[in-house]
Amino acid sequence: MTYYPHTQYQLPTQFRETGIHAIKIQGAAAMVSDQCGSLIIFGKPEYVNIKVTLRGRTSGQETYASFKPWRINGQPGSVAEFSRRLPENCVITSAIYQHLYQDVTIQSNWVVPVYWTN
Repeated sequence: MTYYPHTQYQLPTQFRETGIHAIKIQGAAAMVSDQCGSLIIFGKPEYVNIKVTLRGRTSGQETYASFKPWRINGQPGSVAEFSRRLPENCVITSAIYQHLYQDVTIQSNWVVPVYWTN
């Protein structure tokens, strides 16, 4: 095994993903792997460009996404996606009054769809 300078202690602990592939839900694709999962939030058209935060309860890691225009069952809407997140219980927060706070669980090799279209 070849060791490169300043990496000999990092090589054994590097995170390695296997089986990376895309899963589509209503035409919106999200990347998952054997170790990571994804979250897709479908929303109303007026949610476009609104930022959503996904924060892990145990890791505290925060990821941000914004809604972008999307057609849901032929109707105008929006979608925000969080791809390749490690499995854990998470909290979704946003500036949308009806959806300020929501719990969700990310699972490996799985896409969790959340519908904020009502």
